[in-house]
Amino acid sequence: MLEAMAETMLVEPTAEWETDIIREAREASQIPLFAGDSSSATLEGGSATVRLRKLELEGNRAKREERQTKKEKRKAAREAEEKKADRNADVRKLALEAEKRRE
Repeated sequence: MLEAMAETMLVEPTAEWETDIIREAREASQIPLFAGDSSSATLEGGSATVRLRKLELEGNRAKREERQTKKEKRKAAREAEEKKADRNADVRKLALEAEKRRE
């Protein structure tokens, strides 16, 4: 009995299944097709898309490099300020030591 029921389920499509197929066919029929030679239109559209994507990637890379350059400049400026502060501290320390020796 189970075999007969399984066979029936496989052979007879359900109303829901038929509705899904009809809906998918209707949606597919709504998609416009290219006029003329579709292979050249696809190639031209595809290459334009590829060029646009390459330009986007190049722009993103340029922005990353610019951010990295700014970051490196800020780091160099911070390190220079730290060295200057260290030198000033050393000079003050030496001046205090010299003054103590004089007293």
